Amino acid sequence: MLQLTAPAWFAPGPRGEPSPWSREAVRDRVRHLIGLGEPEREAWARRRQPEAVDEAARWWWSLWVGCRQRIPIGAVRNHDPDRVAVREAGLWLLGKCEAAGVLDRTDAVCELARYELLEPDATVRACLDAIAVSRADVASRDSTPYNRENLEAVNLSRAAKRLSIAAGALLPRVRDRALRAEVDAWLKLRPRLM
Repeated sequence: MLQLTAPAWFAPGPRGEPSPWSREAVRDRVRHLIGLGEPEREAWARRRQPEAVDEAARWWWSLWVGCRQRIPIGAVRNHDPDRVAVREAGLWLLGKCEAAGVLDRTDAVCELARYELLEPDATVRACLDAIAVSRADVASRDSTPYNRENLEAVNLSRAAKRLSIAAGALLPRVRDRALRAEVDAWLKLRPRLM
């Protein structure tokens, strides 16, 4: 079945539902997670993750929301050990949300860019890698009508647009000229994308 992508506030499932856990409980869990290393986080999650798939997805989403509230602006540029720990926990939680199906690859990479969890070059590279279609093959307003037969191409075009915008926001801080050129090329296509 094909479906159009929609912003999170329209999304059914974990992102569109209120958390069954209190803010305080989520805040305490996130605070605990931030103090753990990777193996300890995995062990902690195995012991506490709900068994039901839907409930587990809501659980991971609530932890990510709690963590992203603690991520300082420009987290990657700040090398304070506490902030590094928050950034690492955020990266780990984003991966868990993606694995649980709460976020697709496009959403996860856009969140990665929004909260600046990696260096700008690495983030832009992740954005470009997540674009599942080439510039030559991407559906555009000129070439592709909005109809049922083209939903997959429309969704790929929308994802490419979101990812290129996310990468473009970091462009002033990107050092790699090849990455800059690739993002510029996508940004020139942006007005024609779906």
